[in-house]
Amino acid sequence: MSQTQLTEVKYGQLLSMKSTADGFKESCFYLMNQLLKETNEENYVLTRVDLMSVIISVGMFSLELYLKIISAMNNYKEIGKCQFIKTHNLMLLYDDANISDQVSFVNDNTEIKFANSELESFLSLQKDGFEEWRYSFCSNENINIDFPMLSIILNAFQNFVNDLMDKEYIPTNKQLKDIKEHSISL
Repeated sequence: MSQTQLTEVKYGQLLSMKSTADGFKESCFYLMNQLLKETNEENYVLTRVDLMSVIISVGMFSLELYLKIISAMNNYKEIGKCQFIKTHNLMLLYDDANISDQVSFVNDNTEIKFANSELESFLSLQKDGFEEWRYSFCSNENINIDFPMLSIILNAFQNFVNDLMDKEYIPTNKQLKDIKEHSISL
């Protein structure tokens, strides 16, 4: 485990974290599809930096949450605490999740296959993606993303977390109360 600051969540809150990650992922895909429906001109999409920064920020945050869920679940098994490192850096989260040996399992859940090196290359290039895209208005440089690859990775990690929770997430009634305490009313 890394020497950086840790965040601890209650075991019962992992389901809420997963719902949040899924919501960000679905929002990312919905916004991208809406943007693509507006026009068939690819250049139009590329000029909509206002929407692209939101779309990619939401996707990156979803990926971050999936990695934090995996770390929290792994740490719960190992040390009895649902904790993850407090960072937005995707490479640090990936390393902390300790799933490099399980990436082939992640790959099996995607329609399009990718190699471990592709995943690690993407995460390395986009390690600060959430912050870079969230603050893209501050940048004097072009920032780039392989959106099709982000989509593949988001789907893969969503499926991985779904499978992980189906197999290993067994909260007690007391732990489930943490979900109710955290519910949101509109």
